[in-house]
Parts: sequence; structure tokens; C-alpha cells
Amino acid sequence: MALMDFLNISPIGFQDKVTLNIEGDSVRVMVTRGKQVTKWGSVPLSPDMIRDGLILDPIVVGSTASALLESQNISTKKAVASLSGLHSSLRILKLPSMARGMLGEAVQRESEKVMPIDLEELHLSWQDLGVEDDQHQIFVLGIPRNMMDTQIQTLQETGLQPHLMDLKPLALMRAVNRKDALIIDVEANDFDIVLVDDGLPAIMRTIFLGQDSLSPQEAADRIVAELSRTVKFYQESHEDSTLSPSTPHFLVGTLGADSQLAELIQTRVDYPIEPLTTPLTYPADFPVNQYVVNIGLALKTPPRMALIKSGPY
Repeated sequence: MALMDFLNISPIGFQDKVTLNIEGDSVRVMVTRGKQVTKWGSVPLSPDMIRDGLILDPIVVGSTASALLESQNISTKKAVASLSGLHSSLRILKLPSMARGMLGEAVQRESEKVMPIDLEELHLSWQDLGVEDDQHQIFVLGIPRNMMDTQIQTLQETGLQPHLMDLKPLALMRAVNRKDALIIDVEANDFDIVLVDDGLPAIMRTIFLGQDSLSPQEAADRIVAELSRTVKFYQESHEDSTLSPSTPHFLVGTLGADSQLAELIQTRVDYPIEPLTTPLTYPADFPVNQYVVNIGLALKTPPRMALIKSGPY
């Protein structure tokens, strides 16, 4: 299929916001002006370009994304880009109340104890969520260094500057915008599960489905099994969890729009599957499910997280 067959083209203006999402099988771009989606498009990727969320050939993937941007007449150099959540780790740390200037070192020390991967292999960032019961609640996020570095290299090949970057699970959470939710983002080769509890991403999982296409029944079996495992683990390890049987499910992604898949999942889970609502407005032919990550990226504002420079750059 020709590149132009994937595009929806309209003029781009000064106040437009460009979002770029690289999935295992495609590159997707979406442009917003204010709260209005003005254009969107995608191009396929060869299955050997990305493996387990890691871009294997940044030059080829970058040139593919560059061709998409050029065909859409996008000349801006700034974009908000996604990053796979595979192998990333999050923790909520509780630290004694202390001066702000001492927090960075304390977070580093505690992260060395609790992160499953050596900090030398991570880009580590954190955000102070506030003090509760005389303890700092610290949200810590560790992203594999090779994952982020190849993503940045890919963006450089497109000519874009990574103005902002965000993990796909966090972008999904922002797009759904619920205090409590279970989000399942199903793509051709993988799916994400994001469990949101009391406004925080309590669990983020990315599960690889394999390169071969699955039937809706096979995909539903795998998704339901992993979803049940995720919920059970969280409830057993968080007795004070606010997650309730009425917590809504959101089934999104390219395959999330499959009505047969949705029905197969809904008949086997107790939680209601709800349609996504978004503050963005868009044309009637905009494929919302396919661009949920882009929607979350478009809603992203500059972070307040601090970066701990773990390991050499």
C-alpha cells in the first residue's frame, strides 16, 4: 500500500502540537491545534525493525517516520514522542520528611535497593507526590537506558527534537483520565495493561504476543489471563487498595476496536468495559482507538519530575 493511503492531510499551523507514536508494526503521527485533532496518519514497519519494544534499526525507522512527516507537510522540529513501557519499572517510595535538597540523594539510595535492574542500566526520574504521615511519597520511574537511547537516536534521524517524551502506559492513563481504571491497549504484537488506583499508575505491564497473528479468541484468552493475574497480584499485595468491582475497563488500541474481541473479553471479566471519552474533538472518521497513545501525548504538559543521572551518558 502506498504511503499516501495512510494519511489524512490538512495544513499545519504555528500552534499545532505534533505527537509521534512508534508501535511494533507502525509509526503513527497525530497533530492537534488546541483541543482539535487536525490530522493523523500512519505507515507500516517491517516486523524485524522492533523487537520486545526495542528499536533495532533507528536509521530505517527514523527515515520511515521522516517520510511520514514530510508527506503530511509537517515542518516543525518539536514533537511529543512515546516510549515503550516494556522493561520499565515504577515504585512508590516512602521516605522520612526532609529538606527538598536532600531528597535526590535519598531517592538514589533507596532506588538502588528496590529497583529490579542495576541503576547503571536505567534512566531514573522521580517526583515528590507530597508528605503524608510525616513521610514523602515519591514516584520513581526507571527506563532502560538502551530503550531510551535508541528512541532518541531514531527521533534524531527524523530531524525532530524530543521536546517531550512519555511512556506509552502513562500516555494511556492520561488519555483515559480516571482516578481508578484498568486500561488494556491491544496492538498487533503486544498489549499493555495499566492499573490505575487512586490516580496513580499502580501497575504497568507490557506483554509480547509474538509475531504471528492471533485469532480474537486466542488474543482474548491471553488478555483475560494476564488481566486476572495482574488484578490478583495487586489486590493481594495492597490490602488498602481502592480498586472495586465497579472499576471500569478501557479496551483501546488497533485491535481494541474489534467488537468480537471486546465481547469475548467482556463475557469473562466482572468489570464493565466503557467507551473512551476525551477532551479532544475530532472528525467523524478519526480512528480513536488506534491513536489513544497519541491523544495522551497531546495532553502531556512539561513534567515536574527530577532526573537522576544514573551511570555514564
